[in-house]
Amino acid sequence: MTWGHIEGTPFKLDGSDTPILAGPVDIGFKMPEPPKREKLALALADKVSERYRDRKNKALQDRSET
Repeated sequence: MTWGHIEGTPFKLDGSDTPILAGPVDIGFKMPEPPKREKLALALADKVSERYRDRKNKALQDRSET
């Protein structure tokens, strides 16, 4: 995030404007795997929401039939 204004004339940034880093540098970004506990919590939440959704749809279907 930048605060304020950038002074000067706008210009295109291309590869030649980027400084070259010396040495091996890992510039990649990796998202860490979610912990086992979080995976289990999401699975349980999906299971419960599916159960409630099925109950709701059945109730709506029963109501529309009568």
